Amino acid sequence: MANQSIPDFVLFGESINDIAKYLQDSLSKIAGGFDYYRSFNRQLGEIIAESLERLPSSVKQFAVTGWYPTKEMTFSEIHHMAELVDQERIEEVDDYMTDHIQEIKDSIFKGLLDRFPERKNILLSGINAHERADYYASIPIFLSQSDGLCFQITGYKLYTTEKKKPKVAKYHQKLKDGTLDHILLQPLTITSSLISQNETGDPKYSLNRHLVLHGLSLDYGTISNSCKAISVLNFVGEILWASNKDEKINAT
Repeated sequence: MANQSIPDFVLFGESINDIAKYLQDSLSKIAGGFDYYRSFNRQLGEIIAESLERLPSSVKQFAVTGWYPTKEMTFSEIHHMAELVDQERIEEVDDYMTDHIQEIKDSIFKGLLDRFPERKNILLSGINAHERADYYASIPIFLSQSDGLCFQITGYKLYTTEKKKPKVAKYHQKLKDGTLDHILLQPLTITSSLISQNETGDPKYSLNRHLVLHGLSLDYGTISNSCKAISVLNFVGEILWASNKDEKINAT
């Protein structure tokens, strides 16, 4: 079973309850003697369960690169990205995720503007810079807004570390183990290449927030890095926000 792939209709942002409902509905439709199809759905359930079990580690392994998953990605895509990282095929991860973010960026931008109207002017500055390929301008805006939104939502800054671990991991500790939020927000528990405060950065990865905002990186202005900054902003402004949308801290 482990070598089988989870179907691509199962998205990273899909509710576990929705997945279970899909399986139950499918079984109900074929109830009445179609043993083959009942067996197929049981196997599908096993594949999904196995994939869910692997998902927390895959999400963390993927996020080490500084790329953050979107709700539009499938479980299979997340596992594939993690496998590429394991194989140190980082350029392939960069190319794949750049294309993915470019494809869904309009939806990402609209969602951010709708959810955080108080940040409209700042977000539009970053969005417009990205659209005109001024990535040296877009990237610092996206990175700084990720930090501010994380604090607004959780009370912790995204890039602040304590004993080489993100302080925002304390927010993750409050989430119930095994829940969808606990799985989706695994990146909060690691010091990714984006968050690391190493003064020289990691040559394997192309973007580091500390080096950019402190003027120590002079060649960060690429479309891939801007898309990477969008991915973390989207992660904070959609996935993290959704985990706490009923209790989020009001902007000041």
